[in-house]
Amino acid sequence: VVRKNPTRRSTHTLYDEISKYMPNHTGNSIRHRFRGYLSKKLDHVYEVDKSGKLLRDERGNLIKTSVLPPSLKRKFTAAEDYGLAIAIKKQFYRDIYQVDPESGSSLILHNATASEIAKRNMTMDPNHEPGNEPAFPDFRTNGRRGPVAREFFKTYAEMIPTHT
Repeated sequence: VVRKNPTRRSTHTLYDEISKYMPNHTGNSIRHRFRGYLSKKLDHVYEVDKSGKLLRDERGNLIKTSVLPPSLKRKFTAAEDYGLAIAIKKQFYRDIYQVDPESGSSLILHNATASEIAKRNMTMDPNHEPGNEPAFPDFRTNGRRGPVAREFFKTYAEMIPTHT
């Protein structure tokens, strides 16, 4: 499986997926075994394009290579960290005020489902009066640490694939 997913070889999600087929092992135990013992025996992987899709030769066979492609996981740059921080700040702003920080339009829908209303009530500032929210550049999180919904990180990873 690692040979067919060489760019994901250092991620936790690949080993979690493998663990579903190995009921007596966790993703972490498989990853530990691979990194500690099996990676040294990895003599080839299959070539992938820039998006991670497997490449085939003219006969339709997978192309073997001994050159490992770059891993998906890498250290983030300061610009990437700043982008993530701003995205989280925008999410806090949306949660607290139910206002889009870029357009200033209300996010409260009149036909919202019960679960959407309950979620909004959990995250929205109960003392907030609509129309009195600060401009986004002036907004401070004041030590707020979360929670940030999992959907935020899934969406962010789709927009910025290097953040997995």
